[in-house]
Amino acid sequence: MTTVFDVLASHGIVGDDATTMLRAVFTAMMDDRFESKRDALGLGPFYGDFRDLAVQLSHARLEVGSTVYQQCVTDLFGSDGVRFAMLAPQIAEVAR
Repeated sequence: MTTVFDVLASHGIVGDDATTMLRAVFTAMMDDRFESKRDALGLGPFYGDFRDLAVQLSHARLEVGSTVYQQCVTDLFGSDGVRFAMLAPQIAEVAR
């Protein structure tokens, strides 16, 4: 079974780099200050399931378009977490 970490590792994101990236994503999804940015992407509640978040992000990218998506996820996740958002389609595939 392929995991989120397998997808990250296949893109060279391992160890502390992967931890920092996932921490940035987790922080942004739990921080109320970013609620409007999450709403702009149509993201639902986050319960720590990164695969579910990747599915939501994949749908958001289709809904808002690539340019708006790129700006929103950069604002939401910052430079550490934006890589997760860019890999969301591949991560979403492991949710199937």
